[in-house]
Amino acid sequence: MVLAVAALAIAIFLFGGGLYNLVSRPLPSYYSPSIGFLFVNPYLSDQFLWDSLIATTLFALGVIGSLLMYQSTKYASNPRQAYMMLMVGVVLLLIAYISIEAILRQSKGL
Repeated sequence: MVLAVAALAIAIFLFGGGLYNLVSRPLPSYYSPSIGFLFVNPYLSDQFLWDSLIATTLFALGVIGSLLMYQSTKYASNPRQAYMMLMVGVVLLLIAYISIEAILRQSKGL
């Protein structure tokens, strides 16, 4: 169990861009008088520190949602609890997916 949690944490860290942050030391965010604060870099080849924090948080939400959906199958004797866990897991996974897609489409132009 500990090994699985450690592997998930490392995967979320890498998918969120943690290694890029350690190697290149990007800016946390950017301020422009005409635009305001930018927390998500509009270029695909660069990222701010906030980019990776947002991505890591959303990936973690998706993983937690997936784990809740998996755990809901273990409560067959209590259907109400199983259904609630399943619905919370689905909602978390959908929030993570829709948010990541919206960020990619809106700010990165994909």
